[in-house]
Amino acid sequence: MLPFRYPDKPIECGPEFLEGIRETEWVAQGKYDGWRAEVYTDANQTPTVFSRVGKPLLETNANVPAALLNELAKVCKGIPPLSVLDAEFVGPRGGHDPRLFVFDVLAWDDLWLVKRTFQQRREMLLGIRGIGLSSCPHSHILHAETVESDFGAYFHRLRQLWYDGGCEKLDLHEGIVLKRLTGKLTLDLNNSVKSRHMYKLKYRDVLSPKY
Repeated sequence: MLPFRYPDKPIECGPEFLEGIRETEWVAQGKYDGWRAEVYTDANQTPTVFSRVGKPLLETNANVPAALLNELAKVCKGIPPLSVLDAEFVGPRGGHDPRLFVFDVLAWDDLWLVKRTFQQRREMLLGIRGIGLSSCPHSHILHAETVESDFGAYFHRLRQLWYDGGCEKLDLHEGIVLKRLTGKLTLDLNNSVKSRHMYKLKYRDVLSPKY
């Protein structure tokens, strides 16, 4: 198995950040309120899921169900050995169905993808069989919800759902993450690095409900 590398972290931002970027150079993804999950495959394409600090997720209180792990094992049989997927595990905390939302490829066939752009990595991710759309009700392994324009409207729609639900802390989403299409990875061996290619905007950081 590849040695663990810490995944890059997004930088916190406010709504004004959306006004200063060219949307054609970015995408926005839903920021799920769960556990960061790093999926490593070994030489036999068998997956092991780690937390963002390198601890096996099964040794945490995440309560990952066997059905999800079985489905993940099938997905990983369709990708090369010694590969790494970046994802977020949600549920059952918060009353959500357990799901793994996959949003990036960090390594592929024994090669860390530090020289590949996010757009290139995303194309690799979209080519993996067995990962369902974010709206698919019958799959445990899903693509993270992604939009390519109108990021402010997307943030407002998700946040309104949070307001309508009573602003519960454990909503499915807690904001959005903006990702630069040309952005590359750091993947430090010692600690998570905040990347200038990723910015997160969280509901609880925006107090006014009128945005």
